[in-house]
Amino acid sequence: ARIIVTADDDGDKPVFAIDARSGAVERLSAAAAGGAHDHPTVLADGRIAVVRSTLLDAPECYVLENSKLVPLARLSGFAEASGWAKVESFTTPSTDGTPIQCFLVTPKSAPAPLPLAYWIHGGPIGMHGDGWHWRWNPLLLVAAGYAVALPNPRGSTGFGQEFIQGIWGNVWGEQCYRDLMAVADALAARGDIDAGRTMAMGGSFGGYMTNWIGTQTDRFACLITHASIATMAQFTGVTDHPGWWYLEMGGENPYEDAERFDRYAPLRQITKWRSPALIIHGERDYRCPVNEALNLFEALQYHGVPSELLVFPDENHWILKPRNIIVWYRAVLEFIGRHLSAAAASPPARRTRTPAMGRAASRGRRHSGKA
Repeated sequence: ARIIVTADDDGDKPVFAIDARSGAVERLSAAAAGGAHDHPTVLADGRIAVVRSTLLDAPECYVLENSKLVPLARLSGFAEASGWAKVESFTTPSTDGTPIQCFLVTPKSAPAPLPLAYWIHGGPIGMHGDGWHWRWNPLLLVAAGYAVALPNPRGSTGFGQEFIQGIWGNVWGEQCYRDLMAVADALAARGDIDAGRTMAMGGSFGGYMTNWIGTQTDRFACLITHASIATMAQFTGVTDHPGWWYLEMGGENPYEDAERFDRYAPLRQITKWRSPALIIHGERDYRCPVNEALNLFEALQYHGVPSELLVFPDENHWILKPRNIIVWYRAVLEFIGRHLSAAAASPPARRTRTPAMGRAASRGRRHSGKA
């Protein structure tokens, strides 16, 4: 007997068969096909039906016949984007020599060098894969002329358990950050990327890491942080999953020594933040409650950092309502366009901020995302 499963593997999500007696694993979908596969179903004739997608093609129904994927029908209503966009997968050695995989999605016709959006995935135990994403779809930015990088730093699935363990414990600001900067360096050195027009953004853990990046470097022209974490010890008591948070932080006691627990809390190093930021949050988010966004926005405003706040009163950890999705993408594209255009015109100089300057600065913008 065989068990048919899918699993993350080096940026793909293939179909596998596991022998129920021996545990032997066989890859059924061809490696060259790439893509993400879900909901495998064994049919009466022994073939396997799957839902398959890629970064350039929305989920569609296929049948797997001797490692060959045969399309059943196109039901998504979307045309494949391979005519105007392309995907490259590459690896970069990190600071410890470990190879870090990254996808780069680019428009085929836009002239190089391209402005870059650097997207950091959530989890942190998760993966940017060669699959379709309804909430964070890079094609909307690619259609606007941007390159979108999708890195898989330490903690990402599909690269072995040791790689995942690199994020476990209260070490979020360590090797994962160094991995991301190694990939960012490699991208900035490319001739098809405009190193002076790059931005970074992420959601959930990706939002946390965007916040951490904001306190460690001003290499990015702007930052967008969605459903993020800015505190660490304080976050323990407000999230809806404190039990998992204790485990994820390696069992450290956030009440015994809050200062030590907060050693990688972005809010503790907020005085070093320089890059303009858009902070987005759902008011009904119980995983990463909205107080994280409010704390971060107030801190940036106090220190005179150009910052804007977009809150969706009727959304949770994800932006799901169609009208709000439109608002989200419009806000993201407008913010990126404004700041990368400004970076192209006049690269921002390093600046020193004080609390007094922050109080005198503009209070920024507070948005409500409800249409």
